Amino acid sequence: FGFLLLVLTAVLLISFVSFFFSWKSDQDFLAGGDWKLFKANHGKVENAMGLLGARLGYYFIHNGFGLAAFALLPYIALSGLFLLFGYRPFSLLRIAIHTILFTAWFSLTLGFIFHPWFPLLGGTFGYFGIDKLNHIIGWPGSLIFLISYAVVYVMLFLNLNPFDRIK
Repeated sequence: FGFLLLVLTAVLLISFVSFFFSWKSDQDFLAGGDWKLFKANHGKVENAMGLLGARLGYYFIHNGFGLAAFALLPYIALSGLFLLFGYRPFSLLRIAIHTILFTAWFSLTLGFIFHPWFPLLGGTFGYFGIDKLNHIIGWPGSLIFLISYAVVYVMLFLNLNPFDRIK
């Protein structure tokens, strides 16, 4: 099972990278379910990992966390190494918590920064998450929330105090 997780990590990595180059052509039939277009294209997709890669990229990047989906890959790889070799440099639970918190923050941050210009970078989570935050607390509140999230994360989980340098 560990080997399969390592292979999955490689497949996801190739799919994600390729998605940023092929999303325009592949999204036509992935988003709308237009399989006539897929058949007219003779079953060809532009993603380097084929139809599976196009679907994985679409679900994780477009419908998921955008560029932040790359943060999931180290956790999957480390889980695979642990299951395959018993290699565990860090607690997998701690890495899972860091991965979830960082992925959410990074997706929201990219959604905040690139919302009007390139929403694909934040994914659906970042785009609509920051859209909801902007409607509830406004864009200044969203900015304060993202900065506060980052400061609290650094202080609690990385044991760094940014206010020590002020003294």
